Amino acid sequence: YDPDVEMHWQAKILVGADGPHSLVRHTTGIATQARALKDTYIMGDFAQHTSAARDEHDETASIFLEPAGVVESFPLPGQMRRWVAHTGAELMPESPRGLTDLIAERTGTAVDPRTSTMISAFHVRRRLVQQMVIGRCLIIGDAAHEVSPIGGQGMTLGWLDAVEVAPLLIQVLSDQNPAPLDRLENFRTFEQRRRSAARTVAWQAELNMALGRPMSLSATSVQNAVLRAVLSTRMRHRLAKAFTMRQPLCGAEIQVPG
Repeated sequence: YDPDVEMHWQAKILVGADGPHSLVRHTTGIATQARALKDTYIMGDFAQHTSAARDEHDETASIFLEPAGVVESFPLPGQMRRWVAHTGAELMPESPRGLTDLIAERTGTAVDPRTSTMISAFHVRRRLVQQMVIGRCLIIGDAAHEVSPIGGQGMTLGWLDAVEVAPLLIQVLSDQNPAPLDRLENFRTFEQRRRSAARTVAWQAELNMALGRPMSLSATSVQNAVLRAVLSTRMRHRLAKAFTMRQPLCGAEIQVPG
């Protein structure tokens, strides 16, 4: 790749899945509505254990709602575990030791900073496009809707965008239909459905973040008492699916083809 050499490609359809700073979105002139949220987080991947011993919680995701802010932990392949912690309104330095100290302080869990394979501190933004399909171009994933990464909501949105649009692309190419995609009914329906899903996920992600923000000890006690009461009912299954974005609080469970 030579940045001083201008290159040109031709394609029947252009799909932009090029992230929140999408070049495709920018060059096609698709408008967005964006705002920065006050929340910051630090995230890191560490080994599950410092010894060979394993326990029943190795494959369990955990959420600690603490007065200083939420800490989330979930398993990864290869006996690794991802930890994510709310850090208020200011970014925390990207330090494995800093994150493991924070984990120990809030949860009492000992994590070895020497096993870190990734560390990242980040702000949270919300960006939703006003259209996903324009001419013979379309955008999906973070290029179309950037939401809180907590819980993997953005990744889930991107995969579902791809699952839904793939058969439409196959059909239009098989039919050799040269029409602009935004004039085709099935692509307009796709855009309406996915934009609606993105709005729902963005709202729900911000609700999830609100539950994990730092709060006073008394407010945390009240919140935890309410959550314990709700989790003792059948609603616990619905809340678990909502928090992990498998099912909106108001809506049907998301089905992904196998």
